[in-house]
Amino acid sequence: MDHLEASGPTEVAAIAAGDTVATLLPGVTLHLGIGAAPGRALVDGGAIVAVATDLNPGSSPLYSTQHALALAVRLNGLTPAEAFTAATVNAAAALGLVMDAQLGAAAPPGVVAATTGAFTSPPIVRRDSSGRTAAESWRSRP
Repeated sequence: MDHLEASGPTEVAAIAAGDTVATLLPGVTLHLGIGAAPGRALVDGGAIVAVATDLNPGSSPLYSTQHALALAVRLNGLTPAEAFTAATVNAAAALGLVMDAQLGAAAPPGVVAATTGAFTSPPIVRRDSSGRTAAESWRSRP
């Protein structure tokens, strides 16, 4: 689900109650000069949040994922770690892919996410020490 710029508390609660991935498109906010999607409220409400560029000439000529991450922090209220997770693990979840990864001081050294073979191959990554995927760890945090 994307283009959440007009979402209010009712929509945020409905999204957070389900397994739909709420995709923030901060380039749209920047390019069209409209209000930002309620990223902070979505994360705080327990929604699965992804970040994307929405690259297109009409509403978001943003081709840089790094710029989308920075805008998600500035415009949508995410922390850098939340934006990174949203643009990697949670974005993969939106596509039905599973990425096992960690971000933080407790992460094992040398954790690398990579694909093999065809472009559509699932990523090869690690699970956390309890065997949960990063998306599972992210959603289960207090």
